Amino acid sequence: MKTLFLLRHAKAANEDPATPDSRRPLTDQGFLDARSVSEVLRQQNLIPEIIISSDAVRAYTTAFVFAATFEKLSGDIVLENSLYECEVKDYMKVLSTISENFSTCMIVGHNNTISLAAIELLKRNIEGMETSGVRVISSEAKTWSDFNSANCKLILDLSPSQLR
Repeated sequence: MKTLFLLRHAKAANEDPATPDSRRPLTDQGFLDARSVSEVLRQQNLIPEIIISSDAVRAYTTAFVFAATFEKLSGDIVLENSLYECEVKDYMKVLSTISENFSTCMIVGHNNTISLAAIELLKRNIEGMETSGVRVISSEAKTWSDFNSANCKLILDLSPSQLR
């Protein structure tokens, strides 16, 4: 069995013509929300073994907040350029490359693609994810390559607005 955590990055600063989109930082609220959601996961012992994040600042900063809450090292985070400005097939490709040594993995990415990836995996229409929102999905698949073709089940759907 494999378990995937899909995490939408935390709230980022508004677009600024002087700052490239990939360099937008988190807001104070983004840090607070990421900390709150990651703390709930930790309390429920829902901690991924590895975190794969888009290399956009807002995504990998979110990944570092979660890693700190989980008491993980920065080396437990892998930055993946293909998760920025991508399609669902890119998520599935990243998923298929995860080492079989891991039974749990978190992918940190961007909307709309991360929400569409959850819809694809669960094979049902569900609402888009909020910033700092996480969906924990399990699969009976024995390998990460088979994750999306096996029966996937939503274990947890958590967003910051549920915690306020």
